[in-house]
Amino acid sequence: MSERRDTPLDEAARWLGLARDDLLSAATILAHQNRALRIVGFLSQQAAEKALKAVLAAHDLRVRKTHDLLALAASLPVRPGRDR
Repeated sequence: MSERRDTPLDEAARWLGLARDDLLSAATILAHQNRALRIVGFLSQQAAEKALKAVLAAHDLRVRKTHDLLALAASLPVRPGRDR
């Protein structure tokens, strides 16, 4: 019996789910404790990172193990006619 491999869209959906969880957690903390802004910032960065990784996965591109948002954004596919 062969093992089922996730499709790029399955992988993208997984990353988006993780991003959504981080964003919901940040919103919940912000709504109930406006003192924890450092944690809200961290979770927001994590959500952005995972959303960028979702786009890479959806395009079947390598998802790098990095937390650098600019490096991840630079790896995104460019639409024709759009300058970087």
